[in-house]
Amino acid sequence: MQASLGWFKYLSLQKQYEIADKYIALLNISTPSADQLVKNLSGGNQQKVILARWLATNPRLLILDEPTRGIDVGAKAEIQKLVLSLADEGKSCVFIHPSWRKYYVRAIALLYYGIRRRSPNLTVM
Repeated sequence: MQASLGWFKYLSLQKQYEIADKYIALLNISTPSADQLVKNLSGGNQQKVILARWLATNPRLLILDEPTRGIDVGAKAEIQKLVLSLADEGKSCVFIHPSWRKYYVRAIALLYYGIRRRSPNLTVM
């Protein structure tokens, strides 16, 4: 977020805490306070913090390369639900995962040797 404001327009400390508290609540990040160092959080909560940092920039396109790798099942489900809710809001999300067939896919676009194919309302189990 600071990069979008420029070098000389700083976010106030109050605004920083407002943003942190918003995403701590939205992503259900388990932390004693917003001042907690990320390295002291669990792996799943660390992943959520990284995701929150990108979401705070209000991106139109979000590319997630294995965002659920190496985290517990509960955190994995929360991140997957969040990605689906972002897609429902009209955000473009690219969810890269080696076992994508496990997930419910509403629409899929496959790129294979430069050929683009779109299949609407596809359910993959």
